[in-house]
Amino acid sequence: MSLRTQSKVLRVLEEQRLERWARTRRSRVDVRVIAATNKKLEDEIAAGRFREDLFYRLNVIPFNVPPLRDHAEDIPILARHFLAEYSAAYGRKRRNWVKQRSE
Repeated sequence: MSLRTQSKVLRVLEEQRLERWARTRRSRVDVRVIAATNKKLEDEIAAGRFREDLFYRLNVIPFNVPPLRDHAEDIPILARHFLAEYSAAYGRKRRNWVKQRSE
């Protein structure tokens, strides 16, 4: 996100007002933001690519999700789940191409 866009997002979060394009009045907004990135924002702040004030505004309840490569044993479970979900959604017979985990 460009620094200019970051500035606009921060202003909306602080003022709780949004000015729509080509309109003269501002609308009041009540929003909750969920943001995600694969970058270390502390490093981005140090490099001048991310606003520190926006970081602290967004970093209210931080949580880290480890990459799937760090828990590859979950891949077959996830594959079975999505295969079942999409098979049902598209009315297709489910294929058992993902090997069942022996317990």
